[in-house]
Amino acid sequence: EKRDQFRKELDSLKYFNAYITVNNYDWYMDELFQKALKNKQNINMDALKQIYIQIILESVEYYDEMANKVLGRSPKHILLLHENDLAAMYVSDLVSSLKERGWRVISPQEAYADPISEYQYPQPLKYNPGRVGELAKASGWPQNKLWHEACDEAYLDELFVKNGVFEKSPNRKKSKKISRTENWTPRRPQSIQDISQTRKQTALHNCTFGLADLHDAALHAAR
Repeated sequence: EKRDQFRKELDSLKYFNAYITVNNYDWYMDELFQKALKNKQNINMDALKQIYIQIILESVEYYDEMANKVLGRSPKHILLLHENDLAAMYVSDLVSSLKERGWRVISPQEAYADPISEYQYPQPLKYNPGRVGELAKASGWPQNKLWHEACDEAYLDELFVKNGVFEKSPNRKKSKKISRTENWTPRRPQSIQDISQTRKQTALHNCTFGLADLHDAALHAAR
């Protein structure tokens, strides 16, 4: 009841949910980077850049493929990017890589004009995977397929080690593996800093990529 009242009030004020369609753990990659800096570890910046861009590109393709299977088309995408050092360093390279793969930058206004903006999942989802994930869940997709595999701290820990991003720390604790069961859900940022960083996002649409107000950027696929 409270949820419905809140939604009704927002509608009366002409507000709508600024959803995302492409989820990722860029915040955790930056957390690993910040820890390495604090511990004065040597950092392979080339490897770090490559993994950062690779993971986000894979996330874009994952959710676009999901959308095509669920909707039968590629919608205008909203890519979530947190305001952090990795985004500041690599966003230009990320945009170039997206354009090389047939994406173009669009404005959030254009992205939110997509018909999926009218959809509203009946119940709020814990660890919400984004609008495409909501649509997939409503169509019967299994819970553990609503997130790209890199939305997993243990996965990213191992990937960074495998690619030699940081020198090994003698006190580094081994990551606890997460079992991908039907009920698996990713951990969200817990600290005040993490939560405040999530306020600023970037949006994309499958062949269009654009920057605008509210720190959002949107992409549309022109392939």
